[in-house]
Amino acid sequence: MMNDLQDLMEELNNMFYTQNQNRGFPVDVTLENNTYKVYAEIPGVNKEDI
Repeated sequence: MMNDLQDLMEELNNMFYTQNQNRGFPVDVTLENNTYKVYAEIPGVNKEDI
């Protein structure tokens, strides 16, 4: 299950970060009660809009 979590974190990082541009933002992925939870600070996006 940890490999799944690592794969998910890598995929999220690849979506928002490239070698030429640092477009990233802080992301934390946790596994709680067999459920993945993603916590992210996305500039310009309100929590209610997700």
